[in-house]
Amino acid sequence: MKVLVHYGYVLAKPAILSVVSWIILCSCSCGGHLGSVPDFDEYSRYDLPQSKDGPRGSEINVTFLGTSTLLFDDGETQILVDAFVTRPGVLAVAFGRLQSDNALIEHIVRRKGINRLKAVFITHSHYDHALDAVAIIKAVEAIGSASTEPVILWGSESTRQIGLGGGMAEDHVQIFRPGVRIPVGHFEVTALPSKHSPPTFLFNDIGTVVEEPLSQPARFCEYSEGGTYDILIRHGKRSILVKPGANYVEDFLDGVEADILFLGIGRLGKQSAEFREAFYRHTVQAVEPKLVVPIHWDNFFKRLSGNLPPASRVSDSVPVALDFLRRSLEGDGIRLGMVRGLQTTALFGDDVP
Repeated sequence: MKVLVHYGYVLAKPAILSVVSWIILCSCSCGGHLGSVPDFDEYSRYDLPQSKDGPRGSEINVTFLGTSTLLFDDGETQILVDAFVTRPGVLAVAFGRLQSDNALIEHIVRRKGINRLKAVFITHSHYDHALDAVAIIKAVEAIGSASTEPVILWGSESTRQIGLGGGMAEDHVQIFRPGVRIPVGHFEVTALPSKHSPPTFLFNDIGTVVEEPLSQPARFCEYSEGGTYDILIRHGKRSILVKPGANYVEDFLDGVEADILFLGIGRLGKQSAEFREAFYRHTVQAVEPKLVVPIHWDNFFKRLSGNLPPASRVSDSVPVALDFLRRSLEGDGIRLGMVRGLQTTALFGDDVP
């Protein structure tokens, strides 16, 4: 039996940890009595326009698939950052073993036209980022990709173990070399070492790794964090930074330039005002983007849809985070843009320069 030691407590996985996690996860369920759903309509004025067409000219289409899962498409090549669309419910996460929903994944692959996927980049190996990586790759290859080249899975050593446990060939699973550019079609992708959002007192696996091939079904706690990365995407003279977690490393992003920042705000509203200010200073003000798009704000125990609810008030304070972000961005003259579930938006076009 695997054992974690944190804060002086010894937690046997999966027995005690699952019970503790059940208490935590229940509080995140929008439908329960422990937390109400915050009003999200007031932020609709920041919604970015939806695109029903493929990218034109220098445009890059991005599709938001919930949490921090983002599909980028330049018309020739597609790349995916994180891979989580199954979104099992709270009971399944707390007490069950998780498995990718292959029928759902095949539906999404067909519906969103994911047929030119070349690479999947996992920011860290928690289940809400990595659960569906192998299943999506297999679905794309089974349905029929426009390319004969295999889809490559990129990530940490823990991500590598997830790929191998899912049956991927060893040379199709690659480990990040921080700071080294990875060419994928006209995209260049760089993994930047980062920091997971601050852990809760009862559950902290930051720094733990998946040590052997991990196959499904598996408990959520077997998807160890394994190290966290931000993903810098360059395409010609354009650049995009995906920062999945609401945390920072002081001065680390100084000198990193990005036109658009996809910014994780999960549990940012639960942190202190001083933390939020430091987070903003070392991310947004360091990168100086023209547009900031919040991600990882949704309740990921709810099914993927075009009307994703935000996390409940007990587990998070999404309005606090968004209000802070809105005020800060307005003060710096930076645009705030919102995307909804399954929405595709054309970046670097007339509407989203």
